[in-house]
Amino acid sequence: MADTPRTESYLLTDVFQDGQAPNSITAQDMRDLIVSAKTFNPELIPQTGPGHQEGLVFYDSNTKTLSYYNENTDVTVNIGQEMILRVYNDTVSTITDGTVVYISGATGNLPTVEPAIASNNTPIILGVATADILAAGIGYITVFGVVHGFDTRSYAPGDNLFVSSSVAGSYQTTRPVLPIETIRIAIVLDSQEDGHLLITPERENHSNQTTVFASASHSATQTAETINTATPVKFDTNNFIENLTHSTTVNNSEFTIDISGVYSISVGLQLAHTGGGSSTIHAWMQVDTGSGFVDVPNSGVTQDLSNNDTRVLVLNGIGRWDVGNIGRVMWYTTNLAGRLVAAPASVSPARPAVPSVIMTVQKVGIA
Repeated sequence: MADTPRTESYLLTDVFQDGQAPNSITAQDMRDLIVSAKTFNPELIPQTGPGHQEGLVFYDSNTKTLSYYNENTDVTVNIGQEMILRVYNDTVSTITDGTVVYISGATGNLPTVEPAIASNNTPIILGVATADILAAGIGYITVFGVVHGFDTRSYAPGDNLFVSSSVAGSYQTTRPVLPIETIRIAIVLDSQEDGHLLITPERENHSNQTTVFASASHSATQTAETINTATPVKFDTNNFIENLTHSTTVNNSEFTIDISGVYSISVGLQLAHTGGGSSTIHAWMQVDTGSGFVDVPNSGVTQDLSNNDTRVLVLNGIGRWDVGNIGRVMWYTTNLAGRLVAAPASVSPARPAVPSVIMTVQKVGIA
């Protein structure tokens, strides 16, 4: 027997009834039900948005896609055109429709969300609330796809919307200023009161676009006040510096990281021992992550000098540094005749000045 599409009224009144006798539904009845669903019989699947009923699947002639309703009366899910996520509002305020949010954790079997703001360490998973989500309530966010009901009259089709760096949960059309990360959250599809956005979160790769470097030096000779005493190396000149904080006058031994990442650091110290005898000069790096300076493991170098020796001591390192970390170079000598020596520019032949120390810093990878 051929499989035959049936109407909704026939299936409900003649085949599938309350109090159905056991084994009264045949395999053919089931095949007909499947065929009826596959053919999208208008009596089974309305052609326009019907009244809300959780679990109802219908063809939406406006979006030209198969859609369904979940338990939220303000949400219509367009199958194949958007990806949504059921979430929990982990704040004390309502997250309003259209708010940009990030995944802040989890409770029960649901991810928790909070309004997002662009920073130098913006969370990765972002989305847009598809309807109001009450405080300590459950709702939905769109993590990819077309969303409806936005007032886009102040935008032009094709405009990029970025996660705001000043107002949590909001948008901005201008790119944030470094070191704030640039994250495009949406593309404007039209310009009207009941407008549409394509939600497509995309983080720009700052390892390629953010230049972080420094070249600093010290123009004068540096001497120790006492032997065998750790002393910070001074830097009174910023030859070049970008996205790194250093003062040449206040705490000029310290460099503050503005953007988290993997950094390559190279330090060249110009050593000299004046007069007879001998000295040993040691140098190493320290970092303050918020609890005071500590030595960077395996960063030490040493050099022996005697009888008016001059040497160049090189200290190299590579490692992860986080935003707000403060770095510095330390040194000490076993004899006050050992020092970090500078020399002025000279002629015959013409040559530049020799700083007592030169340091270069470069961000070479993302955090």
